[in-house]
Amino acid sequence: MKFTMTMGVRSIFSLGPSEAELINILAKNNFSHMLRLMIAVFLMSMAMGGSALVLPLYASSLGASYTEIGMLGVAYVVLSVIFSIPAGRASDRRGRRNFIITGFFATAAVLSLYAVASSVTWLIIFRLLQGLTETVLWINVQGTIGDNSAIDGRGRAMGAYGRSWGLGVGLGPILGGLMYATLGAQISFLLWGLVAFASAAVAMKIPASETRPTLGKTDFSQLYPLCLAGLIYVGTIAIINTIVPVYATTTLGMSAFQAGLLITLFVLVRAVLFTPLGTISDRRGHRPVILAGMLGISLFFLLLCLASDAIVLSALLIPLAISAGAIYPSVMSAISKLGGGLGYLMGIFNLITSIGWGVFPGVGGALADSFGPSASFLMSGVLALLSTAILWKKLPRS
Repeated sequence: MKFTMTMGVRSIFSLGPSEAELINILAKNNFSHMLRLMIAVFLMSMAMGGSALVLPLYASSLGASYTEIGMLGVAYVVLSVIFSIPAGRASDRRGRRNFIITGFFATAAVLSLYAVASSVTWLIIFRLLQGLTETVLWINVQGTIGDNSAIDGRGRAMGAYGRSWGLGVGLGPILGGLMYATLGAQISFLLWGLVAFASAAVAMKIPASETRPTLGKTDFSQLYPLCLAGLIYVGTIAIINTIVPVYATTTLGMSAFQAGLLITLFVLVRAVLFTPLGTISDRRGHRPVILAGMLGISLFFLLLCLASDAIVLSALLIPLAISAGAIYPSVMSAISKLGGGLGYLMGIFNLITSIGWGVFPGVGGALADSFGPSASFLMSGVLALLSTAILWKKLPRS
């Protein structure tokens, strides 16, 4: 049974373009199925966001250095790189629903396992598994959205999905910081595991949908520049999620709850703007939106090196979030139009961008240990600037 997707979800999912406009993009006759998917995505992303805030703080309490905290990002990448393309190809051939359900339940199990980790080594091992389970999950969720959205509205469709995901990831850290401060790490991980299992239960109600390859063969000369933009986007998120919470608490003297508020601010600003920025990409083309986002990431990461208190840090995270928010829906929409099996394309994209989850926090953590946390922000800003110059020449214009 094929279901088509509508993003006219009330309350938290109703920001951006009007419901009527989105319904014209994605048919509304199976609204309940889409609503279930968005609820499942929201709950899972909230559990992931809450756990992601607790993870580096707990690792720090176990005596982890910035380098070891960065290794949490490296571990996430290893199995993701290996299985991204096979997972995408398999879903193109066999359908996406079973992979989505498996991804939901497996990720919930891994988030729960963090509660029994008694050392940094065990945290790294479980993080390794999380990279695999999330690869299976998100490649197929994104592929399903591409399968069921109109080609001229995919920027908005991907933006609306990113918004539901981002709102969950944004709410998670503020709750995660509060839970960590009051309940401790183990109870926090167990509670987030329960939320993740609840998301899996909701996902069980989602029917199967047809996989639909886009027309023609894949133009890899256009794919790889888009993957570079995605790599910088993912690296930005990785640095914010891993380095900033520890920097805020150990260097600036903020509490875990306040650090959670910072991450929530960054994620929610990005999430709210995903759909409007996706709409701009649909109307103006993805190239100018991506380039503007890349330039903004470079500029505000470089300015972040000067952040010496919580107010300045907060003020700079807002435009950094806006810049990052411009990239995701534009890149995903452009990739979905390149031709070939969509799961395969998402697999290649995930393989390349997964490097950002590992390299940015891994190298950034080592630089932070050697030269101070600002060195990781400087690295990110310089890499974004160099990538912007490359994309100016290589990014497809249509």
